[in-house]
Amino acid sequence: MFTWMQVSHNLFSMILILAALFLLFLVLFLITPLDLSLGFRIRGPLMQVSYKIIWLGVVIKKGFIEPASDDEPSSTDATGQGSSPPLGSLLDAILAILPALKDLSKSINLQKASCSLCFGLYDPVQTAVMSGYLWSLAAATCPSRTSIHIEPCFDKERLEGDITVELGARMLWPSVALIKALREKRIRELLIMMIRERR
Repeated sequence: MFTWMQVSHNLFSMILILAALFLLFLVLFLITPLDLSLGFRIRGPLMQVSYKIIWLGVVIKKGFIEPASDDEPSSTDATGQGSSPPLGSLLDAILAILPALKDLSKSINLQKASCSLCFGLYDPVQTAVMSGYLWSLAAATCPSRTSIHIEPCFDKERLEGDITVELGARMLWPSVALIKALREKRIRELLIMMIRERR
């Protein structure tokens, strides 16, 4: 028959083993690359986003984010104005989060990207100018990892295309960035304000 001391010792050993396994899993999660695949299907003002998250070769989650329909209610208050946070608070939070974004950028690695875009503006001249800007931007990217095709449409306004991006990231630096961001009082105040407005 087990004594109370033996039961307590066995229970304490099990708790230690579970804590060690949890810590090992957490460290593994933070240092093992996480792959994120994003797809953007653009049809005029509507855009459908597909995503897939892969960890250790296993698909953790995948799905679609459908564009919002016109009949969905917008988030407005009783006066008909949008319930967005004040501009001053938003600017303060953006300035406070910039250092954290530097840590976040360390963890993101572009693996592959492709873009096929057909667009036209209200003015053919503006279409040609924008096409030049886009081709200049495409030339500045890494050609071994990106495939970009841009087709200007000069006879009408048009926006159609498909964009896919594959990223690799380690969760260590995003976690550090999140902790640094939450230490900023202005960011915490903005998050609290946004949570209250959603209730």
